[in-house]
Amino acid sequence: MRHFILVGALAFAPVWLQPAMAQDCKPLQMVTSLPLEMDEGEPVAPISVNGQPSKAVISTGAGITGFSSEGADKLGLHPIQASAIRMLSGSGKASHSYLGIDDFALGAIHVKQGQFMLLPDQVDPSGEISGLVGGDLLSKYDVEMDFAGGKLNFFLQDHCPGKVIYWPHQAVAMVPFAEQAATPNNSRTGFVRYVYRAAEIWVPVTLDGKQMQARISTAGRSTIDQNFAYGQFGITASSPGATPVETGIPGDKTFRYKFSTLVFDGVTVTNPTFIVHDDKTGKYDPENSVRTDTRLNKVDDNYAPKLVIGIDVLRRLHLFASFGEHRLYMTEAGAPLKALPASASLPAAGGALSAH
Repeated sequence: MRHFILVGALAFAPVWLQPAMAQDCKPLQMVTSLPLEMDEGEPVAPISVNGQPSKAVISTGAGITGFSSEGADKLGLHPIQASAIRMLSGSGKASHSYLGIDDFALGAIHVKQGQFMLLPDQVDPSGEISGLVGGDLLSKYDVEMDFAGGKLNFFLQDHCPGKVIYWPHQAVAMVPFAEQAATPNNSRTGFVRYVYRAAEIWVPVTLDGKQMQARISTAGRSTIDQNFAYGQFGITASSPGATPVETGIPGDKTFRYKFSTLVFDGVTVTNPTFIVHDDKTGKYDPENSVRTDTRLNKVDDNYAPKLVIGIDVLRRLHLFASFGEHRLYMTEAGAPLKALPASASLPAAGGALSAH
């Protein structure tokens, strides 16, 4: 099987797409196409809110679309503190507020009379980038993300299975994904007491020989949780090769660490660098302050992703996320890449959970 090196870090093994197709299956049908620009290391696309132009980060790691407080203020939106959904961030903050929007537009895609979350974290202090487009909206379509070429394309999901790569390429890799992380169900009845509205991209990976799940996030750098890194690999801030990361938080021990290999399906990333950090998802949510002194679990226990593959890896690829097939197709990037800025952000939105 043929391999080749990409940007000195990625190797692809070509994957044959499904040869047997129904005679009456449909070709790709594009719904809308938008310019995709990299702003401070994150992919940003134009949106419209009640007829007002704005911008939003395209984030496969944010399960639900939302707006920051600064963005909402600039757009004249007023939060309502009565959301049935609880949105959590990796910084430990939580939001129970939503925004009612008459017309949200992403190119030719319009959402009428929609409810969008107020994000717990800041996106852009100026409000010019008003929010995040998350998986709840993205998952209604098949989405092509060409970071190097600057294009974001949406397609209908009704098309021939496997027939999605239409651009020139050397090889294709395909990774099956789930929209939620696999979790054990320890209840006696199997009844889940909440409705999960968010949609993400979770793929099986192997990091330095250990198999695990990883969340694909187009916003923010690749990260690994500190406790998980220590438990799986024995890595701490004092380990050889660990480089401190300045976060501005007193006593914070966030650091960078270079692993040997990250493998997902036919794609091998050599010497991937992860930011090892303390994921605080749910830590400062008032609903998490109640003690039960039992073995009962809260709905967000162990919710934070242990491993995130971020834009520092993904920007070297041309992606097609087929939510209809639950497959992530990847080829090499088709255009030269610009260097990521040193100030490219750490991951922000941790996703969302529906409340009890």
